Amino acid sequence: MKIGILGAGNVGGNLGRAWAGRGHQVVFGVRDTGSDKARRAVAAAGAAAGADAGATAGADVRAVSLSEAAAWGDVVVVAVPWAAVQETLAAAGDLRGKIVIDTTNAIRWDNGPVKAVEGSGAEMVAGWLPGSRVVKAFNTIGAEQMLQPDFNGVPADMFICGDDAAARATVAALAQGIGFEARDAGPLRNAALLESLGTLWIHMATVGGLGRNVAFKLLQK
Repeated sequence: MKIGILGAGNVGGNLGRAWAGRGHQVVFGVRDTGSDKARRAVAAAGAAAGADAGATAGADVRAVSLSEAAAWGDVVVVAVPWAAVQETLAAAGDLRGKIVIDTTNAIRWDNGPVKAVEGSGAEMVAGWLPGSRVVKAFNTIGAEQMLQPDFNGVPADMFICGDDAAARATVAALAQGIGFEARDAGPLRNAALLESLGTLWIHMATVGGLGRNVAFKLLQK
């Protein structure tokens, strides 16, 4: 699958590396394709894909402009800080018909993480991108766990919601392909719940003192 990732930071870089290692084509959409961050993301994902890690543009991994990444990808991943999301999407251009994965958590800090928007950031993203198929995912765990979401033989859960069932299924397959257990969390209105879960993860990992090697798991009898 062709995946355009908007952002080359910890979340975007590790997701790109994980997917490239599973045979997906990945490009990183960034404002500065020559930045150290972009070069590191391309090198790591290129190495995972078996490309020359020293190349700035492997066969399936490269850094391009935001609009190029958005136009190229069958799936477009939003992986920038919340404060930069609206501006990034404006630069990305028309995403009608695209599956758009929103990985962000809209938070502010007040002796710990606090949600910074009413409702959900994902619903705001959907409002900014009419005609796109927005799915909320990859926001309830630390970025480093995208590379290996295995906890002593138990896969971390990845909760996924969106109004398009086929888009949710595509994102579930992408999550499962890198080691998560995908959990269908229903329509996009439930994104507020997932973003609260993301905020809880940040709290538990930071002020809660558990550290970042923790994950959520839904248990069944």
